[in-house]
Amino acid sequence: MYFFDFDHAPAEIDWQGSAHEVEMLQTLNMMDMVGDRPHTFVLGVTPTVIEPMTLGLTPHLLQAIPTMEKATYLHI
Repeated sequence: MYFFDFDHAPAEIDWQGSAHEVEMLQTLNMMDMVGDRPHTFVLGVTPTVIEPMTLGLTPHLLQAIPTMEKATYLHI
């Protein structure tokens, strides 16, 4: 799990890792360009198994949810 302030993103974060990350980065950068980006935090879990594709969450991700909820709650 990772949680960081977008304005102070760790150097090791590779925004080119997936289509989702590129879309998020582009959206945040466009919001910056028009002066409309709120203070932004990034919360995520790195998947350990990509295949087989399913519509549900893996047990690993389900286990991370309570920790992610706590991290989010502490910064609201």
